Amino acid sequence: MPGHDDHEAVWNRILEAIRGRINASQYETWFTKTQCVVIEADRVAVEVPNHFYSDWLGRQYRSIIEDSIESVLGHRNARIEFQTGAVASPASLPTTVSTAEPAPTSVEPPPPQAGAWTPEDDDRLARSLDLNPHYTFENFVVGPSNRLVHAASLAVIEDTGKVYNPLFVHGGLGLGKTHLLQGICHVVLKRRPDVRIRYIPCEKFVNQFIAAMGRNRLVEFRDHYRRLDILVIDDIHFLASKDHSQEEFFHTFNALYDNQKQIILSSDSAPKDIPTIEERLVSRFKWGLVCEIEPPTFETRMSIVRKKARLNAVGIPDEVTEFLAGSIQGNVRELEGAVTRLLGFASIMKRTINLETAKEALGDMIGSIKRRVTIDQIVALVTEYYGVRLADLQSKKRFQSIALPRQVCMYLARQNTPLSLAEIGGYFGGRDHSTVLYAIDKISKSLKRDLELRSAIQDMRRRLEV
Repeated sequence: MPGHDDHEAVWNRILEAIRGRINASQYETWFTKTQCVVIEADRVAVEVPNHFYSDWLGRQYRSIIEDSIESVLGHRNARIEFQTGAVASPASLPTTVSTAEPAPTSVEPPPPQAGAWTPEDDDRLARSLDLNPHYTFENFVVGPSNRLVHAASLAVIEDTGKVYNPLFVHGGLGLGKTHLLQGICHVVLKRRPDVRIRYIPCEKFVNQFIAAMGRNRLVEFRDHYRRLDILVIDDIHFLASKDHSQEEFFHTFNALYDNQKQIILSSDSAPKDIPTIEERLVSRFKWGLVCEIEPPTFETRMSIVRKKARLNAVGIPDEVTEFLAGSIQGNVRELEGAVTRLLGFASIMKRTINLETAKEALGDMIGSIKRRVTIDQIVALVTEYYGVRLADLQSKKRFQSIALPRQVCMYLARQNTPLSLAEIGGYFGGRDHSTVLYAIDKISKSLKRDLELRSAIQDMRRRLEV
């Protein structure tokens, strides 16, 4: 096994990989005080200053750390472990917090003092919603794919708690759900500065609930959420398979609804399609208005490109706008990213923005998007092949007729998509990364002796064109 100096050298390489995936403020806050103590084939143990570091790094950065370990060590199944140092003093707590964009919803709160609950019960901090300043209605492009949900959002703003309660927004990744929800929050805060409103990703809600239970502070947690005027929760499907969190949210929902307080939720799936969610919650999700955001039309994508260019005070020729809108079809976030990349390339290289420049700046990105395999494509193929449903794969069922297709999906997703182990597990009913590792290992071993399975996976790969 490597000695201490080797540990440090390897850990520094891993830190460099991590540094490339997060912003400088996050890195300085959470990683500069780490020290590697063990490196083995299947685990890396790191010493951190205190339990808060351990909890936060485990919740927020585990997949990034483990993917970075994999990239340096070449071990896919290596896991990260955190050990607290002998002394955990206030001096060892982070003194800065990340406020970087464009992902403000993941901004870290200041670490609490030892034994204290997170400060969300304080009115002043509760209204610090971590909203992206660019996610406003002024920047939201309305088209046929989102016109209904946009109109519903405006109606909710005008008459909160009484019309369309709850408002449930669902749609695929990168279509603007978070933009819409935060846009509602921006308008409400501007019109009613004293309103008790809370925007929070569901994962953070669950983590706060768990922390409150562990610190015997459930009364404060419940008081904070159940006295709100408006509760906005992003990615509510994260409640899947989390029975205690579902129970808690059920009672929070009832308390708010009974007092005519507005509830706004988003999800990747319609209420009926969220796996392992209690029926009583599904029923309540449908009490108000359920709206779907669909992929934007070609005309809407053209408008998105023009809007993004105007925000940057740059003009883009029509032929370039059409090229972008035609090349990037399903994801608003990727389309906006392409515009940003083109503008940056043209500025740095002192180039005129034309079709030739666009193809040069975005050729590899657009080629990658066209070739990219998504987990949805994999699941559609596997469910068709084995004659099962997505809901079965995302359920807790362990029958071989369900377990095998689920494991095949996990194997193909790991081989052919950029998703982390945690993201793959989350897709299949909130399973953890160790379950995904087990599935990948099992399929890998089976392929060596099971000719029928090998033939099936080869056929699926051909159909996926990978």
